[in-house]
Amino acid sequence: MSIAFRQPTQAAATKLAEARTSERDENQRGLDTAVLEMVKNWNAAGQPAPGAEGNAPLPLGVTKDERTAGKEMVRRAFRYVNTQEYKAAPKNKAEAAWYEDSDPDDDGIITIAFAVRPLTVKTDDNGQPVRRRRNR
Repeated sequence: MSIAFRQPTQAAATKLAEARTSERDENQRGLDTAVLEMVKNWNAAGQPAPGAEGNAPLPLGVTKDERTAGKEMVRRAFRYVNTQEYKAAPKNKAEAAWYEDSDPDDDGIITIAFAVRPLTVKTDDNGQPVRRRRNR
């Protein structure tokens, strides 16, 4: 398949696109630590269900515009914990169990809360775990 390039209508771009980075800023590292402690306590308590004793939710305050980014930071922290801390122990891997978001307060802050639950594993029709395919 070939692409026919056309004459651009705008001048050449002058601003470089920001490259994606895997570096973790100070806020992300702090959240990584908090999630790691939650997962360690959850495993030590016998992996209780969300909301049960030993698995209390962690509330975080964000603006309405930052809600999606805040939840992605939490998911990223769980991925970090699962790959760095529990790589050799799949039964101890975890993910976030989300609670409903609160309504914005007077300052426009929404509370997002999550607890720990076991990592869900995709299964096929026979109940066997599905392995991810890697592009080669």
